[in-house]
Amino acid sequence: MKEFQRVIFRSFLWLVTFCAVLVIGITGCGGDSGGADNDAGDNKWVGTWSLETFDGQTLEQVLEQQLGTEGVTVSIVTNNWTFNDDGTLEAEISFKLGNQGEDSPIAITSSNKTTGTYSLSGSNYTLTLEEIPIASLKENTGTWSREGNTLTLNSDDGETITFNKN
Repeated sequence: MKEFQRVIFRSFLWLVTFCAVLVIGITGCGGDSGGADNDAGDNKWVGTWSLETFDGQTLEQVLEQQLGTEGVTVSIVTNNWTFNDDGTLEAEISFKLGNQGEDSPIAITSSNKTTGTYSLSGSNYTLTLEEIPIASLKENTGTWSREGNTLTLNSDDGETITFNKN
């Protein structure tokens, strides 16, 4: 049980880190063709998306790696990133942590929501998140591309994030 309490504490710390990573990843978002702007007819970001990979790893893999503890399972409950045609965004991520191999299974669900704005200029973007406690992550820039239902974000910091349209 003591080990699981350590996992809970690590999970909280990881959650803060994870939110920061997601912010960086989202800021790397981009579009697919020049001329994309915040006019709903041309904006390739409008809609609800699921974050699929961060630097080639699934969301579950990133979380499990951050926790670094054997016997803890991670499952994604909610993974919605909504980009509105007025240049605003809403993101909600929640996941469940559970223990394996113990007589009395314990599960914890953690949920985070944030809002912000974004703007597009050709294949460049600027993303600003409102409810992020880390000042350096409040604004991010990069390039983006879209092929079909896949949106790829390449932040100026070097991270690559892919989203799939819901």
